[in-house]
Amino acid sequence: MRRTRPREEPEVKFPRISEKSSLPGNYDEIENSLRSKKWNLERLLEDMRKEQSMLDQAKFMFEIKKQEFVRFLAQSSHHAPASLPL
Repeated sequence: MRRTRPREEPEVKFPRISEKSSLPGNYDEIENSLRSKKWNLERLLEDMRKEQSMLDQAKFMFEIKKQEFVRFLAQSSHHAPASLPL
């Protein structure tokens, strides 16, 4: 019977997690600034949607009033005398 030699166990090394973060020192400040800017952007977009809705409503109401005025002018021109004596 053949005798086998004991194998040497390879040494496995894992990277150590250092206590010191690899993030920049002002990471929290940058993250808070980004979060604030995103919030402001969402608020501005919502304001723009509201303003656009109000503008659309105002244009719609203007068109209705304009049509009413044009009808009024058309009706009143039928009732006016054709020519006034001089």
